[in-house]
Amino acid sequence: MARQNQYGRPIEITKFIPIRLKTPPRYFNLNFGKLGFYGILAVSLLSVWYVLTARSVSILTLPETASINIISWPSIKIGSRWLLRAGNRELEVTSDGYYPFVGQIKITSDDIQTHQVSLIPLPGNLDISLQPVGEADLYIDGEKRGKIPNLIKSIAAGQRQIEARADRYLPFEIKFLVEGRGATQNLDIRLEPAWANVQINSRPATAEFLIDGKRVGITPLKIEVLQGNKTITLKKSGYKDWTKKIRIRPSRPIDMGTIALSKSDGYLRLTSIPEKVTVLFNDEFKGETPVTLNALPEKNHVLKFTKKGYRILEKKFKVESNVTIPYLAELIPELAPVYFSTIPKDAELIINGESKGFATQVLELPTFEHEITIRRKGYATYQTKVTPRKNFEKRIRIRLKTVEEAQEENLTKNTSNRADSPDQTYTGQKMKLFENVNITLGSGKKDRQRQRNEPLRRVVLKRPFYLSETEVSNGDYRQFIASHFSGSFGKLSLNENEQPVSNVSWMNAVLFCNWLSRRSGLKPFYVIKYGELLGFRPDSTGYRLPTEAEWEWAQISETPNRSKFSWGEEYPPPSRIGNFADESVKNKVKPIVENYNDGFVVSAPVGSFSSNSKGLYDLDGNVAEWVHDFYDGNPETSMELDPLGPIGGSSHVVKGSSWKRSSKIELRGSFRLSGTDPAQDIGFRIARYAR
Repeated sequence: MARQNQYGRPIEITKFIPIRLKTPPRYFNLNFGKLGFYGILAVSLLSVWYVLTARSVSILTLPETASINIISWPSIKIGSRWLLRAGNRELEVTSDGYYPFVGQIKITSDDIQTHQVSLIPLPGNLDISLQPVGEADLYIDGEKRGKIPNLIKSIAAGQRQIEARADRYLPFEIKFLVEGRGATQNLDIRLEPAWANVQINSRPATAEFLIDGKRVGITPLKIEVLQGNKTITLKKSGYKDWTKKIRIRPSRPIDMGTIALSKSDGYLRLTSIPEKVTVLFNDEFKGETPVTLNALPEKNHVLKFTKKGYRILEKKFKVESNVTIPYLAELIPELAPVYFSTIPKDAELIINGESKGFATQVLELPTFEHEITIRRKGYATYQTKVTPRKNFEKRIRIRLKTVEEAQEENLTKNTSNRADSPDQTYTGQKMKLFENVNITLGSGKKDRQRQRNEPLRRVVLKRPFYLSETEVSNGDYRQFIASHFSGSFGKLSLNENEQPVSNVSWMNAVLFCNWLSRRSGLKPFYVIKYGELLGFRPDSTGYRLPTEAEWEWAQISETPNRSKFSWGEEYPPPSRIGNFADESVKNKVKPIVENYNDGFVVSAPVGSFSSNSKGLYDLDGNVAEWVHDFYDGNPETSMELDPLGPIGGSSHVVKGSSWKRSSKIELRGSFRLSGTDPAQDIGFRIARYAR
């Protein structure tokens, strides 16, 4: 086998053989002196030529103690520098603890030059100890290298990312400089726990303790819980589950103390006579009968049953855990007097299909809607609807028309050429007909902008009604009061004929409605004497203000689930959907819709923007609008049929936002405000019953 040097290279062995030189012939001896001279001269010339054409080269090494061997011939070393001719020259650099370098350097034509060769250290070893666990996985530069504690061999020299991982402990990470050159270095690793102690007890004890739905023990309990967001639950038969979300931080113990568990609910199964009665449980709306409610055991609870036309029934209950109590609520009708006076006096009075005798009499009727029929042979039958109201005297005076009078009146109606029609007013406003409306007014608890005066309440609008497509304009209103002046905002007019009327009180709005009714030959809806409101005629088809329920239904979009705003759930509104307080009045009014510009600083001509899904304009903005209802901060929450609001009050409901006031709260359809005085940004639209 051939011998090798310390770097594994084969060593070539040269065998020397002695040679005996013979005495040259005589002629050789005679010429040797001349030949030697020429040889020495040639060598000298060659050496001079080499020195003159070679370059002075300095070769630096890392480490500095490395040995340098120039393999390419010829090479001459003078001191610390080499004389080498230009071109690629092969060399070998070696040093203990480093990989040898065998390669080429390129000698340029520069007279003096320097070249550097850096040797790569041989791998090193790491002797790693570990606490407090017995074993962990070791990763070097992201690559798994085995288990520790252990001696890890052959680690490339240089800065390395060392990581140790073990279950239930935080990862250990460090940047470590491996020296290499076959040396062994020591590294001590201590892992920190990734858990914290959680201590908990319950009253009563022995409740199941669950973490993220997994059962881990029975109270009282002290347990190690891994870091992170956890949902902890206590369960015990006969008691309500107790749940809490906590954040576990390593080595930071948590003492939950003693958790008092609540007994499981009892149940109330409620039915009623009549059906569909509104239920308030501890003054909280719970829907309509039939309904089953959860109730805390061993506690007094108050149930209230309400329905329009019936007395409120209040009942106190105490239930036991896991026990269901059935209860039938029988409501007593709330009666109010209705005075019937008819000509002729012996006409028959029929209420809801049941004969009540002669029509001239006083009856105590429940305060919900009744269908009234008055008839007599030889006279035209009269029909209407009446809704008695508590503490409100209702008088119905009727003169039956003879058959001949009725025929003549019908003929006159058919041949008359009135300026207005059911879908167009005397002033030219267009009306739209709606009927059979079901709506839930108010806002739910999930609405962050919800106001206290917006409870959820169900309303049915069974009676057909008209709503004007647009708000009443200055031009419309001046046909009633020619001198009306809506005012201005700074130098901007609010008084143009096409703009919505503003600076008008609620009373003046209803006076306009009565004037419009008389112009159209309709019985006025509002009873007003000497400028004072005495009441109104619910059976009238004369013009009136929209009810709050009609207005709110008209404003919302036609979708299966009512949205917060007329355009949906997102805020701010889409571009140019309505006339709101926008960037054009910034620093003049507050609040405004940021980054929105509808093209109008103040009120816009009515109908300037697209109509909503019901064909109505400006319900979102332009001017806020008076509605018919008196204002009540705690409105009725039981289901209502064709409601007209409270029978009295000191102020009226205002609905909608405007060019001057458009906060996120006010843009919602459920927003309701009370008002008493005229304002620059409050106007109105009109409504009427179809029959």
